[in-house]
Amino acid sequence: MELETRGETEEIASYVYERALKVIRGAGEMYDVDVEIVKCGEAPSAESSVELADVIVKAANEVPEATDVRRSCMMAGSDDACWMMNRVAARGGKAAYMIVGSDTAAGHHNDHFDFDESVHVYRAGCAERCHYEAFGNAGTALLIAVTLKLNINMGY
Repeated sequence: MELETRGETEEIASYVYERALKVIRGAGEMYDVDVEIVKCGEAPSAESSVELADVIVKAANEVPEATDVRRSCMMAGSDDACWMMNRVAARGGKAAYMIVGSDTAAGHHNDHFDFDESVHVYRAGCAERCHYEAFGNAGTALLIAVTLKLNINMGY
């Protein structure tokens, strides 16, 4: 059997996981069968730092094409970003997650998934403004490296 548990927060996710383990083990006891549980992974949650969220909102509001700027919203998935954000925070740094949405042809994890690639221009403009707000003119190479990394991760 393959099973996945989730929760809106780390606390809820942990509770649901522990309850699932108890139910599975209880069912094994009830039917006198062996139970082997192998945890194959987990997806943490993360909170953006308030200071960086403020920088992102200010920068996004300066991008004329940004039509729906929100300081926060529910985010599902992006466990890789959450792992990185938590690692940065654990080392005393600040991290934030920014979504630049677009129209899509189909939902995520679907072979017909596609999105409007013109949003890359707006994303780059917003990233540039965020970087300037946070660092001024210093560290331009960092911005370029981050932008290239994003493009590589997107498959470009």
